[in-house]
Amino acid sequence: YWTVVGADGGEAEALVGEDGNVEPFKSGFSIEPFLLIDGQMVTWSDAAPRQSLAERDLPIPTVTWTARGVTLDVTAAVTDSSMLLLRYRVRDAVAAKTSLCLAVRPFQVNPSTQFLNTQGGVSPIRTLAFDGRDVIVNDAQRVRALTKPQRFTAVTYDEGNIVDVLSHGGESTAKVSDPFGYASGALIYPVMGEGTIDLGVPLEKNAKSVSDITQALHQIAEAWHEKLHRVSIEIPGAPEIADTIRSNIAWTLIHRDGAALEPGSRAYDRAWIRDGALISSVLLRLGHADTAKRFADWFANYQYPDGKVPCCVDRRGADPVPENDSHGELIYLVAEIERLTHD
Repeated sequence: YWTVVGADGGEAEALVGEDGNVEPFKSGFSIEPFLLIDGQMVTWSDAAPRQSLAERDLPIPTVTWTARGVTLDVTAAVTDSSMLLLRYRVRDAVAAKTSLCLAVRPFQVNPSTQFLNTQGGVSPIRTLAFDGRDVIVNDAQRVRALTKPQRFTAVTYDEGNIVDVLSHGGESTAKVSDPFGYASGALIYPVMGEGTIDLGVPLEKNAKSVSDITQALHQIAEAWHEKLHRVSIEIPGAPEIADTIRSNIAWTLIHRDGAALEPGSRAYDRAWIRDGALISSVLLRLGHADTAKRFADWFANYQYPDGKVPCCVDRRGADPVPENDSHGELIYLVAEIERLTHD
């Protein structure tokens, strides 16, 4: 299982797996945490990962491990300019030697069982380098080490599994090339007692750098709190239902690309009039009428001259497949906007 993190209306979203691995880019690599405690490698399978959301409903997820007296918290959030912030907190590291290893691996969080439009599973890494500040993947995508590591190590597929290499120490390596396409590497951070390690990943070209991560996380939380609490929902006997409603508003806003309301960030990264009309019916009632109106204005432009309404729209344009309920769904959307906003 996984959750999504991103900016409201941003085009790119990242996935956070239930075990704490993070997939910043669609069809891309993942960043996976490991703990090296007194020479013994600790992975997600050695711990019991727990998942939570900030304030119970904000789209700022944390995955927590506890193993051998050491606790690891992995928190992800995205700024409004689409800078992915990853904070790793290691606590109570009473062991003589504890290191956090953040591995860049050729695996997606999106599993291979997801295949519509986007194949999940593996994701080739042909070149991997560290320039002292950024891990550079395939000469294009960057992971910024906001906290400087002690060292970086990388291996090709033929040189072995990065987990095994880390278990045996691993030599510092600046760059590797793997024609087979499955290189991997890791940033290594020794921790004494407690430590906080931050990474930043620009999800889009215009993502702005962040100097104060703590302040940025606070601002992200404040912005989401305002968006999700415009309508008060109180269910004393089952407050988790209200939390779930608010969280789903957040994921709806994250999944949308500009005006386009989309039901997913990977396989379902396109806009259906069916989904958009139903999503809009929720947004109209929960303080986001402007978002619903923008979607209606945007989708209506794709109606054909003869009146036919396409079932969905993506980057290729309108899908000509006939779905005879599309016309009624567009009419329903416009009627709900008029009924609930008198516009």
